[in-house]
Amino acid sequence: MSDQNLDANMDATDEAVIPFMSFVSFRDTHQELQKKRRKETKGQESDQFWEEVLVFLERGEAAGAFLDNDEDRAAAQNLLDYWQNQLFHANRDAPDALLADFDPMLQPEIPDSRCPYIGLHAFDANNEHLFYGRDQLINQILNQILVSRMVTAVGSSGSGKSSVVLAGVIPRLKNGELPGSALWHYYPTMVPGSVPLTNLALTLMPEGADKSEWVNEQTALFQENPEHLTRLIESQTDEPGILVIDQFEEAFTLCHDEAERDAFLENLLNLIRTRETRHVVILTMRVDYESYLNKTPLFQSLYEQGLVRVTAMSGAELREAIENPANAVGLKFEEGLVDALIREIVGEPAALPLLQFTLLQLWDDRERNRVTWEAYRRLGGVTQALANTADNLYLSLLPEEQVTVKRILLRLVRPSAGLEFTRARIPRRMLYEAGEAPDRVDRVLDRLIEARLVQSTTGVTRDDDQIEVAHEALVRNWPRLVEWLEDERVTLRHRLRLSRLAEDWDARDRDEAMLLRGSMLQEARQYQDLSPLEKEFVDASKEMANKEEQEKEAARQRELTQARQLAAEQQKAARRLRWLSMALLVIMALVILSVIFIVRQSNKAKVASEEKAAALAIIATANVERIIEQTKNAQLASESTAQAAKSEVNIATATAAA
Repeated sequence: MSDQNLDANMDATDEAVIPFMSFVSFRDTHQELQKKRRKETKGQESDQFWEEVLVFLERGEAAGAFLDNDEDRAAAQNLLDYWQNQLFHANRDAPDALLADFDPMLQPEIPDSRCPYIGLHAFDANNEHLFYGRDQLINQILNQILVSRMVTAVGSSGSGKSSVVLAGVIPRLKNGELPGSALWHYYPTMVPGSVPLTNLALTLMPEGADKSEWVNEQTALFQENPEHLTRLIESQTDEPGILVIDQFEEAFTLCHDEAERDAFLENLLNLIRTRETRHVVILTMRVDYESYLNKTPLFQSLYEQGLVRVTAMSGAELREAIENPANAVGLKFEEGLVDALIREIVGEPAALPLLQFTLLQLWDDRERNRVTWEAYRRLGGVTQALANTADNLYLSLLPEEQVTVKRILLRLVRPSAGLEFTRARIPRRMLYEAGEAPDRVDRVLDRLIEARLVQSTTGVTRDDDQIEVAHEALVRNWPRLVEWLEDERVTLRHRLRLSRLAEDWDARDRDEAMLLRGSMLQEARQYQDLSPLEKEFVDASKEMANKEEQEKEAARQRELTQARQLAAEQQKAARRLRWLSMALLVIMALVILSVIFIVRQSNKAKVASEEKAAALAIIATANVERIIEQTKNAQLASESTAQAAKSEVNIATATAAA
């Protein structure tokens, strides 16, 4: 801040003596006096010169009220002693020149508009003049761009990877840091989100284009042709295109459509491999999501070639980040306070958002142009500043507003891989869908934004404003929110699953096969904070469930009717069967009787036959016996005859012999 601007803040009673407002202006005036003296003959200096020395001593004495640094005060007193001694040796009256005591109430006020710190937000081109401490890393990335067409700044959440690209690398490229880079075509920074092709199309959308028509056409072409991105950029510019993709991990963590993600990656690969023009893709990515790249070996190979690790800032770099922005607006820190800030976070790769948040709170609590130890202790230091600020806000709210704060923050956070939680971006209108009074939601949201815990990006309408947690540091460092998240972990995962299913259903032309059923539908019907798409999804699921239930009921009724008909037919059949059975029984009885009769008759016939046979047998036997007897008698007769004949022969023979 110049002496003229600072002098304007002096009280009117001090018009005769205008003190030096900083040691720098004190020293510069001393050096000017020395130059003037060298131009004059030593020992013969003009009265005018010595009058200027006296004025210098008066201003220097009064400057003590503005100098709070012990080193500056000691150096200033030495200068006063020097010129007092010079007056004495020149035989001039030498007043006692003693530095005035420091008076904080005389310090100049610094307008709030000149705030040199940004809190939890990432640095970008709008505040590059406040970005310090990363020169070495910026140069490393610039050198990597010379040899790689895809460069990735990788670091932990809170390491400052987005800031170094957006507020460091891109502004320097636009200023011609690399040969020809001032002429390159720079596209707006994009984040993949859950629909990376849509966001890519929006990034490349020309002015005046119909948004809906453009997005639908381009996303279809991205999916059909992996070279479409290259052709689109080359149709828009003859110079190399520079595409910056912040939070690249969202292509894996938020996009659950593999086909869309693959098309996104393939278009990027073709862009950086084209030979016609040297296009460059610059990515920022969280280190804990590097493993996702294993799914795409070719992309991973190019990623490794252009990899730049974003590590923790050194103590010297942290000092630049704290003091240089402060010096630019005339802000001072009490002795040793900057050293304390550095000691708290040096070596911590994820502490930069906490440091910036603390510095912003200290700025708000400054005393005129000074940051005090009292304010630092009241805040709780770097490690507690965020949690204490959030708690103070929460406890200052009415009970019903505290409930609203909890609901808002739980909607702005989503569970990710493992035990981690990440922030989510949602339109403001989604916060009204929990059934709460919109004015209370707006009132609480405004308080969160005012406290810089939540940030809002302006949309087409107020309802379209994109709301998100200012930084994931809040998710990790506010114990109250951590406790809420742990309590709601399962519910949040189920709630997020519903959002993803609704998005997938919409992306796949609202396929009925993807609608909710059973317990998942019952769970979804309990949510009161559904987005319009989610509500349509749940309503369609309910309609389908009702339709299926009606079809089941109709089928059940048909089955019941058929069962009744079958039962009736079975009853008829049973009756017929009973009559038939009775008839059969009668028939069987008759048959049995007939059989019995027949058997009996047969038995009678058999008996008669047997008797007849017996009689016949008897007769036959008698006949046989008679025949045998007759034969026997005949044989006996024959034998008798033969014997008689033999006898006759024997008699005849005997007679003849005689």
